[in-house]
Amino acid sequence: MNIIIFYCLAVLAIANSQAATQPILWNEQIDFLLMWFDYASGIGNLTTVRIPDMVTDKITIRGAKLENVATLIRDSDVYMEESKMDEIKIYGNFKLGKFKLMVNDFRLLFLNHLY
Repeated sequence: MNIIIFYCLAVLAIANSQAATQPILWNEQIDFLLMWFDYASGIGNLTTVRIPDMVTDKITIRGAKLENVATLIRDSDVYMEESKMDEIKIYGNFKLGKFKLMVNDFRLLFLNHLY
């Protein structure tokens, strides 16, 4: 009996150490979270999110809001990985369904080239 208990504990320890080093497929958990985010955003009217100002050499966007953020869709497999520093990383590709970008200040710089 003690040998069986020791074997079970050893298997659990090995599985636990592998879970800490190998990514775990997390598609079902992310789909569940996105479903509840969509449901909660409809109840709480959380349809817009302010996005940071963006400035490049040719485009400036300030005071923008992204609307219909509840249309976030999982576009690839999503993995969860626990690092040795007690951090959890979740990574994968996501895309937005239909969305609207509302902008207060938009500037586009055209460079005039003389030939």
